[in-house]
Amino acid sequence: MAQCRADQPAAAAARLRLCEAHGGCRAVARIIDSCPALNAFLALLANNGSQVDDSVLRRTLVEAGVPANGLASCMGDFNRALCRNFLHLEDASGETGAGPSRTAQFQETLRRLQDQQGRADEHRLAEGRLEACAAARLGPERETVCREAAEAVQACEVARQQWAQRREVLMVEAQRLALATELKNLRTLELPPCATTLPGGTMTPLQALVATAEPGDGSPPGSAAPPPARTPSAAPAPSPAPAPPARGEANGGAGAAAGSECKPALRRMEERFEQLQRRRPAQADRLAVQQMEIYMLTEQMGVLERLCRGQREFEFLRTTQESLARALQTCRSTAANPVNDCVPRAAW
Repeated sequence: MAQCRADQPAAAAARLRLCEAHGGCRAVARIIDSCPALNAFLALLANNGSQVDDSVLRRTLVEAGVPANGLASCMGDFNRALCRNFLHLEDASGETGAGPSRTAQFQETLRRLQDQQGRADEHRLAEGRLEACAAARLGPERETVCREAAEAVQACEVARQQWAQRREVLMVEAQRLALATELKNLRTLELPPCATTLPGGTMTPLQALVATAEPGDGSPPGSAAPPPARTPSAAPAPSPAPAPPARGEANGGAGAAAGSECKPALRRMEERFEQLQRRRPAQADRLAVQQMEIYMLTEQMGVLERLCRGQREFEFLRTTQESLARALQTCRSTAANPVNDCVPRAAW
């Protein structure tokens, strides 16, 4: 492709420079790895105006065969796999035009997708790591094992998102090939959610580390502090708000006071989450589960930001932010009204 670009006639080379000066057009041009396809795209681009802007790019993409409901995949919400599919650069298997027929390639890719669903390797690995975290002895060994569990959970979530994207590409290809049965099967094909909490509880591996007691408080290092005694029917007492710093108190003193509230606040939060999860319906609605996850992650992020700066627990803020971003993305990809539905809510 470098040689193809170098050998462009002057007019085509000028159009390519205009295209690469526009972010969206540059993204499209860079996924084209066939010289004839690039020349055809530049010719269409030239027919739509002497400059390149969003409207010119949109008209060019439509003329290149991108359906109206797929324009976002080649522009604002750029999706490389879908955009290449819409531009007929490859089929859903990732193969070029040479080789088996597109239907044969589709069937093989569908078989691999179903095989990955059946194996669920990343899911089993995450479950095994979570079990190891729960069973690990307290102390440095537990920290290492639980961090590995957190990494396995994140890898499972990434693999699940990639699987869902491949399924989306295959659904587009099934429509294009008029494979009604395969399209129907794809719409019902699901990869189960990844396990994210320790067996028998609602605590994630990172939360298990955050909720451990500080050495010197009378508990062994790494042991969780016992919850306050209360009758089963009693509601947890509201935690008193920290007293405001005295006039003239140094900023360092205020930061230390906030830091001292970090661990107790996280423990109270976990106890509240466990109470909420005990109220979870046996057949919980998927949207309600997603809203609850968004709610808990938002709450945890708020506590970490307000009370844990300068403390060891603050290092979990980034992981919490990433988990929240993934939860929102997953919800928005399936919700009927993403803006109003994908919000933090204690759904039960």
